[in-house]
Amino acid sequence: RRMGEAAAALQFEDAARLRDQLRELQEIRSQQLSQARHPTDTDVIAIVGEPGQYAICVLPVRDGQNLGTASHFPGNALSEPAETLADFLLLYYRLQSAPPQILLNLELPDRDPLSQLLAETADHAVQLRVPRRGPAVRWLALAVENAHNALRMRALKSELLAAGLQVLARVLSLPAPLQRVECFDVSHTAGEGAVASCVVFTPEGARKRDYRRYNIEGVTPGDDYAAMHQALRRHGAHIASGERPRPDLVLIDGGPGQLAAAAAGLAEAQCADLMLVGVAKGADRRPGQERLFLRDDAVPVTLAADSAALHFIQRVRDEAHRFAITGHRRRRARRYRESILETVPGLGPARRRALLTHFGGLQGVMRAAVTDLATVERVGP
Repeated sequence: RRMGEAAAALQFEDAARLRDQLRELQEIRSQQLSQARHPTDTDVIAIVGEPGQYAICVLPVRDGQNLGTASHFPGNALSEPAETLADFLLLYYRLQSAPPQILLNLELPDRDPLSQLLAETADHAVQLRVPRRGPAVRWLALAVENAHNALRMRALKSELLAAGLQVLARVLSLPAPLQRVECFDVSHTAGEGAVASCVVFTPEGARKRDYRRYNIEGVTPGDDYAAMHQALRRHGAHIASGERPRPDLVLIDGGPGQLAAAAAGLAEAQCADLMLVGVAKGADRRPGQERLFLRDDAVPVTLAADSAALHFIQRVRDEAHRFAITGHRRRRARRYRESILETVPGLGPARRRALLTHFGGLQGVMRAAVTDLATVERVGP
């Protein structure tokens, strides 16, 4: 229908693109129907690249349907592809049961012992094989192509990230390229349940194991300045004590007010010398209109819409925003669970915890019968 509408409007390029998409969907559907004649659950796994830069694509097929792909990048894997793939299989199926059939794009030297080990864990036979014909070859080709695409996209992101860090260092007149950038954001609902997030980026990308959240307490609801001050004071204390490395740049989601509050918090933590920049949205709050506020410069810096530095800042800020919202929602859900049970007379913190633990959450408590509730320790009839 959309193809016909585009053609009628003389938008022939759009019509051709939709036509190609339709053909691809039809081809995928025919492959799925063909594979459905062999309904054995299968994982299709392909590895591409070279030592130190591998991409592994996992494509699960269930009842003849491709359930989507996931890409993995083995960190610092310096062994040969087949050995790296075997190590990956052991780690991957430690967390989940292996299907009866796993299709690979490489022959493994220790295939039989590995297959036996996976079978013992899965409690059923597991076949490892490299397909030579039939629909399985098409599935494997798709996995290989996806792995190559994932590797290319990772390399492209790395190049864009490096360019962004270099340009941003020049914009801020820093003497050396940025090696560690941290970004802070605050999320709340009408001032309640405020959570501050800290995300970390290095030349290798997002360093998620260094992410942190700070539950904001003791400030006036809705006071973003006080929330930012508290988060940076607490974070700066960890830096001053040596618990966390010193960043080359700290980005704050906000304008001069948030920037001043963050600077005061860092100063109280004896980290006043950290490079601090506020990222304020433009008048229309649209990407590309951001302004950068520096502590010692009253005039904000505006970057070109196609600047690599701006693209990096947007990426980091959006990640900080996502991480803050996720933390706030979890905290709000936890507060909701607790507040409902707090309305029950005689139900203190210990009994509330016992009920939630016993029934696996608030919904389980709400559905429980009187006799079930009475069996919980510290509750009784």
